[in-house]
Parts: sequence; structure tokens; C-alpha cells
Amino acid sequence: MSIESNGSFGALGDMPRNRKSQASATALAVAKPVSFFGLVALAWWMLTPGQESGLVGLFVGGVLVIGSACLGTRAAMIGRER
Repeated sequence: MSIESNGSFGALGDMPRNRKSQASATALAVAKPVSFFGLVALAWWMLTPGQESGLVGLFVGGVLVIGSACLGTRAAMIGRER
């Protein structure tokens, strides 16, 4: 007999404390790849100086890094509410 078949597993996973930790983990799970691709775009700008594609990489990378910083800050704020 598994824990899931007991019927109480779903109720335990839906507590307010678990919702906060799940929201924080979700925000961080989104922030990490956004930050990675932002840094890749900034690296593209550094590797192609003086070209238009490098300038596009600069703007896209800047937006993605700022967005990931906002998501990381949101995750930290959610995590502190405990």
C-alpha cells in the first residue's frame, strides 16, 4: 500500500507553508534559465563587437538579466514570508 493511496497525501501537500515554498521554487526555477540565456546574449555581444547582431544581444541580454533579477527578488520575498 502506497502513501498516495492513503488519501491524506494531497491534503498535506496543500498547506499554506508548502504553497509559499512551491511559489518560491517556481520563481527560482524560472529565474535561473532566464539568467543563463541573458548571460549568453551578453556574451554574444562581447564576442561580436561592432555588429548589429551583437547590439541586439546586448539589449536582449540586458532585459533577460534584469527580468531574472526581478524574479529572484520575488522568490526571496516569498521565501521570507514564512
